[in-house]
Amino acid sequence: MDNEFDLTNSTNTSTAASLVSTEIHCDNDQSLPQEIFDQIIDRISDDKSTLSQCCLAGRSLYHRSRRHLFRVFHVTGLPKPFSFKALANFIRT
Repeated sequence: MDNEFDLTNSTNTSTAASLVSTEIHCDNDQSLPQEIFDQIIDRISDDKSTLSQCCLAGRSLYHRSRRHLFRVFHVTGLPKPFSFKALANFIRT
């Protein structure tokens, strides 16, 4: 491809999002492998806004983007000190 840029540079994350949100084809008119899209999403995994946009861009970006968006979640309302038994009781209620 003629367009090359460094995905490790934070100023290029919006460029990466626009790149992956458009249909990309190789010279022989075949789509890029899913692994390429996954690598791009992995590189922008700290940019929640871009990941949200990638979820809406297409199926090839959706699953990997959601994996990064929801890899951590916070549960509030658990009694202190925390225990797994308290968590199990909290989930049952």
